[in-house]
Amino acid sequence: MELYPARRLNAESGARHERYAGCLPLDPDRRQALLQHAGSGNNTHESMTGLHRALAGRDVDPGNPSYASVAHRLKLACGDTGTGPVIAEGAQHTVRLAT
Repeated sequence: MELYPARRLNAESGARHERYAGCLPLDPDRRQALLQHAGSGNNTHESMTGLHRALAGRDVDPGNPSYASVAHRLKLACGDTGTGPVIAEGAQHTVRLAT
């Protein structure tokens, strides 16, 4: 396994959050706006935290930034089913699929 120097990892941080955003089912304009709101950050963690903050539209827990955007990412993935809400709030305010 090759270990990369920190400068290479930091140089790739912008590309990582751009690749992540590229996997989301967003139109190009929305993706670009998301990336602009996310910012570039100084490292991968900061970049991804900014991306999840932008997706969630609110502050995130720095220790678990992706949790804040779970509901939004589920809505993106599931789309409008036409049969009612896809996302529900579970016990202790957790996000879950409505069943």
